[in-house]
Amino acid sequence: MITDEFGALLDELGKALDIPNLTPDDNDSCLLKIEGNILVQLEMDKSSDCLLLGIDLGVLPLGRYREDLFEAALKSNSKPPPLLGIFGFSKKEDHLVIFDKLWTVNLSGERIADHLALMVKKAKIWKEAIEHSEVPVIDEITTSDHVNIFGLKP
Repeated sequence: MITDEFGALLDELGKALDIPNLTPDDNDSCLLKIEGNILVQLEMDKSSDCLLLGIDLGVLPLGRYREDLFEAALKSNSKPPPLLGIFGFSKKEDHLVIFDKLWTVNLSGERIADHLALMVKKAKIWKEAIEHSEVPVIDEITTSDHVNIFGLKP
């Protein structure tokens, strides 16, 4: 059952983050409120192979600014690993979101907490930029930065 594995992971995460009694809700998910108004949704995927993490970065206004944010988000998504979250867009809500998945094999509360801390840091940068109608600065990607699957650089 999803709740058992998910509940155990949340219990470990709660200990790592010093949050007592961290448990799944009735929908087998968990919403964490992190400083800076960051809301992190955690849930297991249907196969129970991955823990899904999602952060809503807020509404994107129509126009050129939205296009510039999309371009920056796509550039961020095309960076080599670790990505620390993939950007997506909720057309229904007009919100930019960042999500990631962690394989449950050898997953622990400490590993979730470490990954979450880095993902939240990235989300804070983007959320603050959006609140100030700015585009976060993204490092340009060059071919020399990419490493192929065998660890060789072009």
